[in-house]
Amino acid sequence: TLRSYKKLSQGDLAEKVGISRQHLSQIEAGRTSPSLEVTEAIAKHLKISVSSLFETHFTLPKEERAAA
Repeated sequence: TLRSYKKLSQGDLAEKVGISRQHLSQIEAGRTSPSLEVTEAIAKHLKISVSSLFETHFTLPKEERAAA
């Protein structure tokens, strides 16, 4: 996930966003949908646009794929 690529645990991101780790886990698994407020907070802390959260896949930039 983008969260793990950015080296954030579920607990770390959940704390920054102001939700429980369990709620974030359910969001990531697609079992629940976040509110707009939570969606915006997740995007802010991941330093991406809200629309990027809804892309079906995450691709590392070319230079970062080579280093991985």
